[in-house]
This record gives sequence, C-alpha cells and structure tokens, in this order.
Amino acid sequence: QISVFANKIVSESERVFYAGAPSKRTLFVYIPEGVQAIEIKDKSLIINYTGRPGITAVKEFTANVNLTGSVPTSPGLKRLTITAQDDKTQISSS
Repeated sequence: QISVFANKIVSESERVFYAGAPSKRTLFVYIPEGVQAIEIKDKSLIINYTGRPGITAVKEFTANVNLTGSVPTSPGLKRLTITAQDDKTQISSS
C-alpha cells in the first residue's frame, strides 16, 4: 500500500510538472496504518513506517522532478493537490 500511494504521488508530480506551470491536479491517496513520517526532500519522497510489530523501515521513492510541500501521515483517504511551478511541483493536502 505504501508503494501504491507513493508511486501515484511521484508519477502525478512528474505529469503536472511536464505540463508546465500553472498546471494543477487533485488526487486521492490512501495512507495505510503504520506510516510514521513522510519527508519530501529534493526529488525524493521518504516514508518511515512500522510494518510487523517492532519493525521500522524507510522507503525512498525518487521522482525526475524537484518536489516540495507535505503529505499528511494520518491513516485514511487523503486529498492532495499537486501544482506545477517553474522549477518544482508543490504537493499539499486540500
């Protein structure tokens, strides 16, 4: 489930960026239980999560474009807006 929502964010960010500013896209992603933190850094979406009891892991998903903004970590269905800017895409919850 983590890979599904992270890959959706990355692919939509790339699609919006290449369409050019001020392109915007709204998407819905499901954040599963166990997600502890989501960090957006340069071209990466880094997710810290707890899998099986006591096992914490980190997954990094890399985009071809610069990313900025934030993604909520609470579990459930989330509505995100991805907006193209001149040199990056902005990700925000809406």
